[in-house]
Formats: sequence, C-alpha cells, structure tokens
Amino acid sequence: MKKLLIFIALAVMIAGPTQAETTVNFGYLSDPSHEAILWAIKNGRITSDKIKVEATALEIPALIQETIAQTYDVIETAAIAIPRARSKGLDLRIIGTGL
Repeated sequence: MKKLLIFIALAVMIAGPTQAETTVNFGYLSDPSHEAILWAIKNGRITSDKIKVEATALEIPALIQETIAQTYDVIETAAIAIPRARSKGLDLRIIGTGL
C-alpha cells in the first residue's frame, strides 16, 4: 500500500510545475487493498488544482497489455511484462518494486 502511494507521489513529481491542472492516468492492480488506498482520491476527498489522478483498476493480464501499449502515464505492472515491453522499444522507468 505504501508503494502505491509512492507511485502516485512520483506521478505528481513527473507532472512537474504547471499553471493548469495536469491529468495523470494511473493503471493499478484491481485489488481491495488498492481500492482502499485510492478511495479518497476517487471520491473527491483529496483534490488538487495542480494535478488530477485518473485511476483505473485492471486485472494482471490487462496491466501487462497496457504496459506495452503505453496507455497510462503510470502503471503498476508485473515484472514479467518488462522484457516484452523492452523488446517493443518501451523505455520503462521502474519506480518501485513489490514481492
């Protein structure tokens, strides 16, 4: 859970300083523990005039596919997706690891 918050914080830093609100698309593992962490953002309890986080829950196969498709600005994905993504020319930045 702490790593999930680190992902979101890094997304905010990646967005950088801007005048208008920046949207960061975040794909994450569909899991109740993740939903609990993101509840406040998804329900407007935490807001910002600098960044908007659009978070989408995905199952593992979809996370792997979306990593390669580069659909999201920040994505929580499986290590198994990295070699395939690299072979497709995707320059990944690993910002945290799990199990």
